[in-house]
Amino acid sequence: MRNKGAKDAIEILDRRLQTTAQGGQSQSIERSNGNGEDDKKGITRNLTRNLLDLAINETDLKNFMLNLSYLVARNKGFSQNNELMSLFNKIQELIQSERRKNKNDKEILEEITEYLKGVVMVTYVVEKSDKKKDILDILKKSMGE
Repeated sequence: MRNKGAKDAIEILDRRLQTTAQGGQSQSIERSNGNGEDDKKGITRNLTRNLLDLAINETDLKNFMLNLSYLVARNKGFSQNNELMSLFNKIQELIQSERRKNKNDKEILEEITEYLKGVVMVTYVVEKSDKKKDILDILKKSMGE
């Protein structure tokens, strides 16, 4: 499941770089958050780490989804073509897929945790890299894409 999370993060972050390369605005464009500091839209290592912590610490799938929804809304994630909304949808798809396999809520949360570990790893590596496109290409090849 960690590989699926990594692949999905690569897809989302690659879309960001393609949008930027085509001259469009990406969700990584800095914006003011009202207190003089700059903030970033889209998925970031801090945000993905918060999502992972949420999955690790939650014991009830319904509470996890409620808290996840709150976190997405708080970060302005419920809009079209938004990285965070894309990740939210992928987590929902994962839940539905695991339910079809007759997994219980605890098992599904464990799968979500593993999935998010992959997302966090890729997001961290890409954010720390000076050559984001190059590192994404390397990650895509190593993941078999």
